[in-house]
Amino acid sequence: MSKRRKGTTNSDVPSDGSLSGDQLFKSFSSIVEYGSERSSASDTDSPPTAKRRRMQVETPATGTVRSVGQRLKDAARREGLKEAKHATALKSPQRGVHHDVEQARIAPKLTDTQQNVIRVIGQYLSDLGLRDTVDALVQEAGCRLEHPLASRLRDCIVRGLWNKALDTVSKMSEVASEKQCTMVRVLLLEEKFKELLKINQPVMAIRLLQVDYPKWESLRKRRDRFAQMIMSHTGAKQYPQLDPEQQKAHNKNLLARIHMILPLNMMLPPTRLEQLLTQAHKHQVSSCQLHLIRAKGEVRPPSILRDHRCSFGHFPGRTSQILTDHADEVWCLQFSYCGQYLASGTKNGQVAIWKVDPQTRTVTKYKQMSMGGFGMISASALSWSLDGKYVATTGTEDNHTGIVVFNIHLGSVESIIRCERGETFSTVSFGKSTPYSVACADQKGHFYYCDIKRPYPPTTIFEGYRIRSIHCMKDGRTILAADTHNRIRSYSLDTNDETTVIQEFKTIICFTLDKSESYCLVTAKAEGLRLWNLTTRQFIRSFFGSVHGEYVIFATFGGDEEHFIATGSEDNKIVIWNREREQPIRFLSGHTGTVNAVSWNPRYHDMLASSSDDGTIRIWTPELRK
Repeated sequence: MSKRRKGTTNSDVPSDGSLSGDQLFKSFSSIVEYGSERSSASDTDSPPTAKRRRMQVETPATGTVRSVGQRLKDAARREGLKEAKHATALKSPQRGVHHDVEQARIAPKLTDTQQNVIRVIGQYLSDLGLRDTVDALVQEAGCRLEHPLASRLRDCIVRGLWNKALDTVSKMSEVASEKQCTMVRVLLLEEKFKELLKINQPVMAIRLLQVDYPKWESLRKRRDRFAQMIMSHTGAKQYPQLDPEQQKAHNKNLLARIHMILPLNMMLPPTRLEQLLTQAHKHQVSSCQLHLIRAKGEVRPPSILRDHRCSFGHFPGRTSQILTDHADEVWCLQFSYCGQYLASGTKNGQVAIWKVDPQTRTVTKYKQMSMGGFGMISASALSWSLDGKYVATTGTEDNHTGIVVFNIHLGSVESIIRCERGETFSTVSFGKSTPYSVACADQKGHFYYCDIKRPYPPTTIFEGYRIRSIHCMKDGRTILAADTHNRIRSYSLDTNDETTVIQEFKTIICFTLDKSESYCLVTAKAEGLRLWNLTTRQFIRSFFGSVHGEYVIFATFGGDEEHFIATGSEDNKIVIWNREREQPIRFLSGHTGTVNAVSWNPRYHDMLASSSDDGTIRIWTPELRK
């Protein structure tokens, strides 16, 4: 056995003879202490020169003594700092400046607008799942996206955890007013109440109304109504279970309502950046003079990088088809409401029905009919039934036969409203209700509303009015008529009441309404086209550029939201305007005679038709098809 040193015991040595680190350190300390005691006892007067440790170098007396480990640490720290500065102080290719490490860590001073922009961008990135990017953005900008309580409240509402949502609202007293918190609490309590009714817990619902629901006087009626639901057991019927998608949409609407209540900087509205982009895109489209189809759905990618602008290549301006089947002047022309058919009438009484090909935007003859056999020498006006099954036609003031209604699918006469009391009908309009009825009038004081199946006697008679143009409203009970006193008046089929809607200063040749029946486009002698708002009965603007005299020229609204206006002109042109501007945006040339009628397809908005004294019909489409 080896002899143990002083200061060690048997318990300090493991059985296998090995020593741990702590044991070695203790043994080493004991040896040093033992040696020191002996040295101090034997040499107290002149101690020997201290032995220099290995790896230690001499330093000046004024310097500090540092170990090798300390100097290595300092060197590594300096080298790391140098590399960090070199990596972060690179020259920016975009700005041409150097960014210091310490300066990059200081959050810039941002205005409220800049902070809100960063918050909205951060929300968008977060919705995309770029969490690390959001964290870096928030840290560098020094502003948070929204209050933590707002994030927690949103999560609870999305998951339908109403108790936790209410608990979150109770902690918002420091960031929201008492009134705001109470209003949010009311919305959440009502959602919880509905949930209790759905799961058939009327006792808990009553307790909610009695204990939790605020006692505000302004909420008394709502509280009473909820209590009545419990007593009458009608709550489950009024608030049925929703499927996941419906519940998600419902909770989204609830969040939008809560956002309107809470302070502006506390909670971000959902998908705010998408909303701003959509609004910007719609504004760009509304400012585009040539946009046929208004903005719907999501924003198109090119609109993010540059402003939207349509070209003339996507606007109807090219003659894609010339129809020469008519042997005489084509006086009237109109697309059906469904956009599938086109009707045309001529000076010699021929009526043609054309079928539209939606793929090629061309038309082919569908039916050919004649009014000559009924004593009518011309077809000067026509009107479609709402379902596109019938076309009613009439002639000029020389007509002594009446109104002829054709079935376009059979190519035969469906009904004739004859002139038996000296009538000379020169204008006609199909009613918008069933059974099929038409309004017809002339300039001799005859004004009738008739059922085409039983035209005699007329359903309604208005006597004493000299009518130039007529239109049946889509309510089925009102007729607008322009008379020789330069007025457009409203006539009620129920009460026979009459009201002047528009008063012009010049002779009204004809008029047309947009599909919403909010705007009326009047063609006036020597004045051209004039736009009126029927709701406010206010004149809006005149449109310049077309030539109008004695001829009857039919104008039209066009485009998806009917933001365009087109008319023929006595100088053989078609003139097109944007409804918001007085000056034309385009002239279409090609006809060699007066353009009597223009009709814009109500379904295929890039398709336009025109008829002329040159005996032709022209179909206009864009140079480029989208």
